[in-house]
Amino acid sequence: MESKASRYHLEINGIAEGPMTARELTWKIGAAGADDVILFRREGSADWLPLEGNKETLNRLLSDEPEDGAQSAAPKLKLKKRDENPPPFPSEAPPPFPMDAPPPPPADGTGTPFLPDYGYTDDNPPPPPGAPSAPMPQLSMGSSAPIPQLSQGGPAPAPQPTVPPPPPAKVSTVLVASLVLSLAIASYIFFFMKQDVAGSVTRSSSTTGSREVKGMKYVVLTKSSAAAWKASASDKLTAFGNKAKSDADASLGRVKPLVEKADDIATKYAAGAKAMFLTGANAKILSLGFNSANKSDIKTLRTLEAAAEIAAPYLGPEARGEIEKNRFGTVANAAGSEGFANLRKAFDEEIRELETKLAAELTLIRPVADEAKDFADKAMYVVPPDVSVAASGVSDALGLFDPKLTPGEYVLIAAAEHGVEAKQSQWAVGFTVIPLAENSIKLNDGNQGGKAPTSLWKTADTQVAERNIAAITAQAARIREVADKIESARRNIEESNRELLRLYEK
Repeated sequence: MESKASRYHLEINGIAEGPMTARELTWKIGAAGADDVILFRREGSADWLPLEGNKETLNRLLSDEPEDGAQSAAPKLKLKKRDENPPPFPSEAPPPFPMDAPPPPPADGTGTPFLPDYGYTDDNPPPPPGAPSAPMPQLSMGSSAPIPQLSQGGPAPAPQPTVPPPPPAKVSTVLVASLVLSLAIASYIFFFMKQDVAGSVTRSSSTTGSREVKGMKYVVLTKSSAAAWKASASDKLTAFGNKAKSDADASLGRVKPLVEKADDIATKYAAGAKAMFLTGANAKILSLGFNSANKSDIKTLRTLEAAAEIAAPYLGPEARGEIEKNRFGTVANAAGSEGFANLRKAFDEEIRELETKLAAELTLIRPVADEAKDFADKAMYVVPPDVSVAASGVSDALGLFDPKLTPGEYVLIAAAEHGVEAKQSQWAVGFTVIPLAENSIKLNDGNQGGKAPTSLWKTADTQVAERNIAAITAQAARIREVADKIESARRNIEESNRELLRLYEK
């Protein structure tokens, strides 16, 4: 008799099966994997329903079966006789496997699936021999491969086990820690660990060729700090150079005629002092004895006459007549006493005003001129205290120094005094510190100032500013020079007078 029980359609992972009875439905659901997506619907209904819960839902479905004696009666076991084939298992009534069966274990590698023990009892007997085997559930692992259908006529082919993909590789904590530590050590060595730098400084010498410089002070700046300091120093040089040039031009306009006049006066009175001395000295010699036939006396007389011509304004008009009358003693006394006195007085009267104006002008420009004397050297080779330095120190007795620096690019600033007879040596040399290498820097005559390609300061960088600064220095030097000449002329007058008087005493 045809069963009136409800029929169901089942969909596992997108693969639809059915129609089937509630028992077949529960058996297939129990055999499905925990990760499978399961939908079902009653026959005649178009809506697929998700399966919420396992055992409760299956019990509810089973309770919907009609109470039919033929369908609900439990099958009775019939003992088979010897050599008797077992009766066929009815296709419409699958063996009552437990509904909450555990998932099957993986295959043992022989190709034969492992059949789990479902706990058969007297009320739940195992299927008779020859009954079709229940299909083993396939683990989808995210795949939508169809579940193979069992044929009614023979044993089902052994399903091939699905090999899960290998799990993603996991990096161990120790490996990660080792990698991080290695990176930290490498970063420290190549960026933070200080390296030894072997430094030396020598300069040329007229006696030994070259000699070490001891006591040379130096500072080391990073390349970026050096560039910033250079920009600031260049601005200061330009501003001071402009001021120096302006002051020099103004001073030159004020005192140029005064300087020229004072120079002429000093030259004239220096010559007058020399002429007065020769007049007195030669007159004294001829006063001791004059022989007009003696060539030596005639030469002395001609020298006396030439000197008296220059000294005449300070000896008086009678001095020339006394020489012509061979009164040489009178001329000698006049030169030693009133001659030098008149020369000194005339010089003071003529030079006093000019000397006063030149002294005032020198006082006016002296502050700027004194500052300009070494302004460029200080701006270019003396690092201010507010600039951050990477290292500093002093060379030892052998001219050696050894700053410790992290890898990078640097500039070394240093200056060494040569002495009174020569200008000081100055360096602003760039160099690179390389990790795990022999780093060195050598200072010598070949890389002073802007001579080296790596020098921070180039000639073109400060040429205009240094020329402007030199203008005020030159103007001050010009005024000092004429002032010294004036003073030298005054000293010549005094010293020539004293020398003449000492000659008279002999």
